[in-house]
Amino acid sequence: SRLKSKELAVGAFRPCSIKGGVLFTAEPLGQATLACQQPQLQKMEANRICWAALFVLSNCAVVFCHLAPPAGPRRLHHDVADSFKVIQSFPYAVAVVDSDNDTYFDCWTAERKVIDEDARTATYEGHFPLARRVVPFHVKAVQNSPKFTFTLDDDPTPKEGVFHYTDYENCVVEDLEYHKHQCVLWVKKELMNSVPQTCIDYYVDICGVGVPIHSRDLCGDR
Repeated sequence: SRLKSKELAVGAFRPCSIKGGVLFTAEPLGQATLACQQPQLQKMEANRICWAALFVLSNCAVVFCHLAPPAGPRRLHHDVADSFKVIQSFPYAVAVVDSDNDTYFDCWTAERKVIDEDARTATYEGHFPLARRVVPFHVKAVQNSPKFTFTLDDDPTPKEGVFHYTDYENCVVEDLEYHKHQCVLWVKKELMNSVPQTCIDYYVDICGVGVPIHSRDLCGDR
């Protein structure tokens, strides 16, 4: 009778398997199944959260994580740019210097052809004088952000750009995903032969690219 009582006492609880052996729950048999399942349910929930986070990060990599941070020390203080305000402020600009010194980009210009205030979009024509090419850029500003996306006529895949600095009057320091990666200093056409030193200082600080000493006439007579 003592043996039967012992078997009944043990049988009233449901064992949970663990690495080191067998664990008996403290709950009666009716509640033991739930107690045993809780670790597995918690593990499944943790896995679900991890996969959800991975999905979000993967989407980020596709949409807005292509551009690495600029190479400069970024010690100079400046306000965060508003991408659409930049588009509104610069109907025409000249790229006086870029990060890879590729002659293809020497003093190329961007001329705004269309702007949609409601959609926060614009189309610029990029003129590359040495390559004798004209490339339309279809730009969409991200709301309340320095970021924007753009597409090309021959490539509908959205690419990323960032306006790292601007004074909305003279110049813009821009990073864009074009021909791999370009960090560009844009100025208004009237300043292409007399680039303000402040603009050069911010460009060097953000992009980490040296500019010839005392050179404010970066485009010469072009």
